[in-house]
Amino acid sequence: MPDVCKFRFQEGPSMEAIETHLAFAIRATESVYGGPRVRMAVGYLFSEDGTELAIDVSTEEGEHVARVFTGLLTWQLGEDRFEVNRVGSATEPEEVRG
Repeated sequence: MPDVCKFRFQEGPSMEAIETHLAFAIRATESVYGGPRVRMAVGYLFSEDGTELAIDVSTEEGEHVARVFTGLLTWQLGEDRFEVNRVGSATEPEEVRG
């Protein structure tokens, strides 16, 4: 499984507000890495009900989007309005071979 940051939103922020913050984070990342590179390297997926978002952070560009997005959410919504957890290979224990 690739490294993913999973965001879970509490009641309150609209799907439109969340999408706007994600768009700003992507634009900010494009200003650093360039549009074509970001389009090729960044992936994300919303849950059907809009309460969860997963951003692929297995690339430098995806990591940047997730960091900017987290900062925007914290600034605009406050830390108590969402949760973020990193899951995937970086958080899974390594197999020990004897």
